[in-house]
Amino acid sequence: MVRLTYSSVCRATCWLGLVLHAGASEPWDSLRPAIERELRDSNVASVAVGVARNGRIEWEEAFGWADTEARVAATPRTPYSLASISKPITATALMKLVSEGRVNLDAPANRYLADAPIRARTGDPGKATVRRIASHAAGLPLHYQFFYMNEAPRPPAHAETMRRFAWLVFPPGRQYQYSNLGYGILDWIIAQASGRLYEDYLRDEILRPLGMNDSYAGPHPEEGRPYARRYDANGRTLPFYDFDHRGGSAIWASVHDLLRFALFHLNLPLADQTRPLPEALVRQMQKPVTRIRPGSGYGIGWNIRKTRGGYRVVSHNGSMPGVATTLRMIPERKLAVVALANGGAPLPHRVADMICEKLLPDWERDATPEDPPAPFRPPSRLRGRWTGEIETYTRGVPVEIEVNGSHMTVRLAGDDPKAVNESRWHAKRLSGQWSADPGIEETRGRPSTLRFSLAMNGASLEGPVSVLSMPSSGMPPAGAVTLWMRLRRAP
Repeated sequence: MVRLTYSSVCRATCWLGLVLHAGASEPWDSLRPAIERELRDSNVASVAVGVARNGRIEWEEAFGWADTEARVAATPRTPYSLASISKPITATALMKLVSEGRVNLDAPANRYLADAPIRARTGDPGKATVRRIASHAAGLPLHYQFFYMNEAPRPPAHAETMRRFAWLVFPPGRQYQYSNLGYGILDWIIAQASGRLYEDYLRDEILRPLGMNDSYAGPHPEEGRPYARRYDANGRTLPFYDFDHRGGSAIWASVHDLLRFALFHLNLPLADQTRPLPEALVRQMQKPVTRIRPGSGYGIGWNIRKTRGGYRVVSHNGSMPGVATTLRMIPERKLAVVALANGGAPLPHRVADMICEKLLPDWERDATPEDPPAPFRPPSRLRGRWTGEIETYTRGVPVEIEVNGSHMTVRLAGDDPKAVNESRWHAKRLSGQWSADPGIEETRGRPSTLRFSLAMNGASLEGPVSVLSMPSSGMPPAGAVTLWMRLRRAP
């Protein structure tokens, strides 16, 4: 018999969780103490977890507080900010329009962006197709912005974001570059093709048919709705924030709703769900379009990888201020695992691994492979002084880079020279980073790191330079935007 009860965990504080489970002695009975311990050690307010197998929801439970100040317990029906798990949900809305013939995946995205097109620093904008944008292969840059409600700046109009930052920095189809900007473009395409607001189309065509009644898109919860507050690493409440890429980051959902979403994408929908897409299109979303690394790729809204134990995992993670989330599906085992937290810590990923280890033989936690650090040994043709500018949307900022035998220095707009950190020459690209202020409004007074990757073309070096605002004095990060750097060898 399925029963609904409240469980309490009494430690230094009292944690309450709403539990839905079948019978006694379930596999997760032994997991609860470990999850409670992980929650306490992580200094995160709450984590909500769930498991669906063989077409039914088997376990959903929340540990900790949705609101620590008001002592509101988290439950499986509490909406959490999803961060990038928004992407497969947005991609599902996109594919609904594909199924209706209103969007062509292989058409240039600019077909739907007449008033604010994608432009190019390199490559052909006509090859930046909708499919490539959805799989992070269009050549768009690193981009994410958080506009806090207690600060003056608000998200610019879509056309202004496009004018400033929608520039190809790699030729389309050449390589994987994760870009929230691409999913901001997709939410605009959804609105243009449907004739409705992105949020309305998502609600009416995807969330409601799937019975995701705790879910919605927007910068903050709807009036009167419960939700999990976002907290920083010190346990302080973060203000609400908006984006210029809502399609990539702005959805809220409960663990219960994400299990319903996963069951649909496992092609095992519940009896009360209405399919927004045919099974063939669901499967198409889960086929890799872009290679990330050996054994890992990105489809239409989904990361697809093979574990060392041979499991094919279709998944997405999310991370931003006050948010850490994971949704994993193992289609061959008809299994979905969800873990959501209202704090920025690896807790959900550890919890999801604990569940997978319990349910799957030979499950191994996959470490992300990293290239080992190598000494910086630039070729002789690269050594010397290079001068030029960083091209912003308002002006060019003079920059000078000196490449020596084992290190680089950089001078921005006449500042004193600074050492370049993480200097690297790899795959015919020169990269590194340093702290500087490029004089753009997006940093909003926060210290910034400039990270560049320049291709050598004869007597010139050019490529993207990303400006990452850093947290400082209690101020959370504002995000990252990408500009363009052009240099020529100095005489």
